[in-house]
Amino acid sequence: ARLSDGLAAAPSLAAARELVDCEISFGHVIGRNWQIERSSLPYREGAEVALQWTPGGQRCSTADIAADGGLARRNWEVVESEGDEAAFAVISAGETAMRPHA
Repeated sequence: ARLSDGLAAAPSLAAARELVDCEISFGHVIGRNWQIERSSLPYREGAEVALQWTPGGQRCSTADIAADGGLARRNWEVVESEGDEAAFAVISAGETAMRPHA
């Protein structure tokens, strides 16, 4: 199905917003620091991802912003991945403190 068709068929504005309630971000990794450079949510630009990868690759968590604007962690279940899983373990090893950003 096409997103535009789903939006047109949504029963309410709130339902349509739920269909596009996501973040699309691009950034870079330098050492252990993952930083968002561009995001569909402008307030996330400059934020650190602070990846924490569970050995075995089934779960990970990232830094996020809570509804009240504070720092939070978002937990993910990894259902499919490509590439060398060991690279994620190395990048997320050590301290992964979440820091506020401007």
